[in-house]
Amino acid sequence: MVQVVGWPEHFKRANINRTSGATCHTFRHTFASHLVMASVPLFTVQRLLGHAQIDTTMIYAHLAEDHSAANGGNTTLEGE
Repeated sequence: MVQVVGWPEHFKRANINRTSGATCHTFRHTFASHLVMASVPLFTVQRLLGHAQIDTTMIYAHLAEDHSAANGGNTTLEGE
């Protein structure tokens, strides 16, 4: 049987407490940041995060630019 566990239980298992400042939003933001730094197209990140407007996703664009020289990645808004 699969046990359904909520966020508080996941935080407890990972030894993350309220004073650490980590929230569900922290994990979502970190996920998006890592995608962009890995040269995932911003339109793909937009769809994964469920953003209605690309402008919302564009807050992560600077991360692609910061990492493009080191990774040789493309920082455009390429879609599929």
